Amino acid sequence: MSIEWNRIFPKSTASVDISNEGGTVSLADLKALDALANQDEVKHYRDVFAPTTPALERTPKPASIKAISDITFGNALPLALLGMYIPSAV
Repeated sequence: MSIEWNRIFPKSTASVDISNEGGTVSLADLKALDALANQDEVKHYRDVFAPTTPALERTPKPASIKAISDITFGNALPLALLGMYIPSAV
């Protein structure tokens, strides 16, 4: 399973300027990205990746955690951003 980032961010995120933090993403940047995110799609991915099932079934498997981490780091996305949408993945 993969995340279609263009569903979460249907409009450009270029307005979120991280150059003032030396290329790192601040909490303010994360909040700005959250404001740009399509919250219906955020809810969709939360439901897919962290459904309201018993905790044991909701716990990500090591392979899933690795895949999500690879996607996040491979696309230079901050892990904290992923954690905002899928808390159990970080």
